[in-house]
Amino acid sequence: MATLNIRRAFSIQVNGLTITGKHGDSADGPDDYFAVTVDGKQLHVSDTLADDTVVTIFDDSVSKPADFDYAFIWSDVAMYLQLITTTLNVQIQLRAGVPFILGSDDILPVANTTILVGGAAPSFETVKKIVLSNNTGGTGNYVGFVVD
Repeated sequence: MATLNIRRAFSIQVNGLTITGKHGDSADGPDDYFAVTVDGKQLHVSDTLADDTVVTIFDDSVSKPADFDYAFIWSDVAMYLQLITTTLNVQIQLRAGVPFILGSDDILPVANTTILVGGAAPSFETVKKIVLSNNTGGTGNYVGFVVD
């Protein structure tokens, strides 16, 4: 077992009102770490990605760990992130310098605009692959980290 210490917070002032948000318990301060117990199996990749190229940074059929409890993806240029499950996928545009974080490998990709409703929990799908695409016109750097 290992402890993953996470520290993420934001603050913005709009029209004289300060809005903040952070990880962790409500009593924690913005500089406090939020500790998550994990098995400790991890995959870390970082590299440069040329324009008009794609890289698979996680593939549960070959990567260790095969499942994850936390994923962190960052790039220094705008890139496209694709989360692929067995039957569907989700594509997200990453903003340069802003990390994308998942708290588990379960997502709910849907092909319609149906809003969640109370009652039964939705059926999730497990992320099988994480893919990055660079279409910025230049080279970009990226970091991918998953831990189980």
